[in-house]
Amino acid sequence: MRRIGCFMAVALLLLSLFGCGEVREAVELQRALVEEFGTEDITVSFSAENILKVSFDDWAADRKDEQAAVARQAAEFVRDNYEGYPDLSAVEVAFGWTQAGITTTGEPYRFTPEELSRPAPETMGDTTGGSEPTAEMS
Repeated sequence: MRRIGCFMAVALLLLSLFGCGEVREAVELQRALVEEFGTEDITVSFSAENILKVSFDDWAADRKDEQAAVARQAAEFVRDNYEGYPDLSAVEVAFGWTQAGITTTGEPYRFTPEELSRPAPETMGDTTGGSEPTAEMS
């Protein structure tokens, strides 16, 4: 029941910020990401700079080595499934985890449309194709 309340609060916030069409698209994208990645703990938000932010809110701390590849996959999923993608300046993907009762959110990975227009590089073990985590959190 608590999840439904949180979901409704986020939907109402998005509605007040963006209007009905954008809220519907954000909710649909969030649901599609949940289905694609098999976790309920995904949040979608927008910034004033036309950056779409995807957060994996309960990422296991022992899976940090997978973040770059999952971030790229999530950004590509946004590219391929979000109608408003052409209007975005970037997609950011962040990971949060709780360890010993302390919640931490790492620096987000940022992907520009230019970076997402080419296949992910597979040389030297780099599967991100995007930037390393950004230096600042928004």
